[in-house]
Amino acid sequence: MTCTVCFDVCQLDGLIARNFANQTSALGSIIDPLADKLLVSVLYVTLTYVHLLPCMLSSLISFSLINIINVYCVLASEIWHKWSNTPSIKV
Repeated sequence: MTCTVCFDVCQLDGLIARNFANQTSALGSIIDPLADKLLVSVLYVTLTYVHLLPCMLSSLISFSLINIINVYCVLASEIWHKWSNTPSIKV
């Protein structure tokens, strides 16, 4: 049930992003890929829990996704820090 709701929200997000040109934000561009990877990780863990996927395969994929998320968070925080510390120009 939870995966279905998450999938529907991701589909709605993609539909809005494709059909409305000005519906973007810096925060959304950071959070959306993280949410996608988290959804895939939860799906793999769930498939392992119900014995439809081997534990080693699920662990390997989940750990690689966690590493990707960690690198992405570090890069996003560096970009956010760079944007937030830019001095404003006084006219």
